[in-house]
Amino acid sequence: MAPNTLPTLSIAVVGTGSPVNLGPVTGQSIRVWQMVITGTVNDTVTVVWTVANVQTSMKINVLANSTVVFPMTGTPWATADTGTAISITAASTTTITSYYTKGIGG
Repeated sequence: MAPNTLPTLSIAVVGTGSPVNLGPVTGQSIRVWQMVITGTVNDTVTVVWTVANVQTSMKINVLANSTVVFPMTGTPWATADTGTAISITAASTTTITSYYTKGIGG
């Protein structure tokens, strides 16, 4: 990531038990650069994305009354192919704040 390019978009998602999508955006890819996950009960958050037509998932265990931080490292935690979404599934007691960018191409 270029030094002067920081994620300009953020979304706070309260889990529903069903997938919530970032995107998809026609002609653009999505990259998640940082996540802050806060839960009030034990929960497993699932993040799913597709790169090069291969679906990948990441499961994050969140303990009750705690916060898990995926810090900004300069490398995205999740990247979606152009026109596909990044899906997040969590319990209704969990809030996920994702900092992401959208861009042309992959």
